[in-house]
Amino acid sequence: MRSLKTLLRIGIPTLLIVAFGSFFIYFSSQAASLTAVYVFFSRIQAGLDGSGANAVQLILAVAPAQSMGSGGTVTIEFPDAGDTTWCRAAGTMTATGVTSSAADMSATNWTIDSALPGTLSASCSQGSGAGSVDTITITGVGALTANETYGVQITTSTGRLGTNGTPGQHELTVTVSSGATIDSKTFKVQLVSNDQVVVSATVSDAPSVTCSISSNSVNLGTLYPGGAYAVGSHTITTNTSVAGYYWAAYGTGDGSSDAGLWKSAATTHLIQSGPGATLDLTVPGSEGFGMTVSDPDAGGSAVVPSNFSDASAGTFGTLDRLYAGAKLILYQNGAQASAEAATVTYGARAGASAPAGSYQETVTFICGGYY
Repeated sequence: MRSLKTLLRIGIPTLLIVAFGSFFIYFSSQAASLTAVYVFFSRIQAGLDGSGANAVQLILAVAPAQSMGSGGTVTIEFPDAGDTTWCRAAGTMTATGVTSSAADMSATNWTIDSALPGTLSASCSQGSGAGSVDTITITGVGALTANETYGVQITTSTGRLGTNGTPGQHELTVTVSSGATIDSKTFKVQLVSNDQVVVSATVSDAPSVTCSISSNSVNLGTLYPGGAYAVGSHTITTNTSVAGYYWAAYGTGDGSSDAGLWKSAATTHLIQSGPGATLDLTVPGSEGFGMTVSDPDAGGSAVVPSNFSDASAGTFGTLDRLYAGAKLILYQNGAQASAEAATVTYGARAGASAPAGSYQETVTFICGGYY
């Protein structure tokens, strides 16, 4: 009898220890750390209530270390001290399997391989005191393969996700389970006081210069050999929003030697514009063709080069041929309050030997801005 009692006294506790130990070993073998996990929040600003423009959603990427059967569950548990600040409104949420996210790190376990399978349902529940936490729960998860990364997107429905009001680190726990097979990982996410940067710019019109010529033909009337000089005019107008502008001009002349009034029919003759920078057509017996430009702002920042000044009646600036011979006739370096018009006056005098006939010169104007 003593031996039976001794056996019972020693054997039963031993059997219980072995049984519990076996259960613990078995349970431990079914729990593991997730191979990989990340949570990609749409907003990381602290204190968002999840409504309207402050809506918060997330993509969860999770890779279990163990293969799991269908009918599993995925949970995201938020810090105990943040009850009702993460799950701003308890209720259902929309869970949708996704195959990628902007946070994927290619060629690693942190890139989504497949959408989380199953007939997914999600809900958001609120914690209420110590030991009870805000939780997102996804049920109806299909079978999972170890080390395969699955993606799921959680968005608001009747349940509403927000963020805790304190910037800084916040601890989350993600758990994937199916029956006794459980994988989980705890990590911290960062909230900031403001997650948005406002970028502004001003678009304005490009700087420009507006140039116009009042007339494209000027008739000097009739010149008489050895007679007086004749004049004709038009205006050039400039309006600019930049630092300044310029006008230049060149002639065509006889097509070979110089600018000036050219009689192309026999007997040919050129009333030359040159050869000096200016010519005085008041001199008896003189011959030539030139032009002057008036100052458009009477003492302002517009400048007429001295050889084209209209200050001396009968004295004109001379033109050269073609673009290579273009001369500056007016410019401005400074602000312009309003459009400025300058008068261009042409003067010509025929020498005593000038043959009768029709004469013509084509003057080309160039206008531009200093930007």
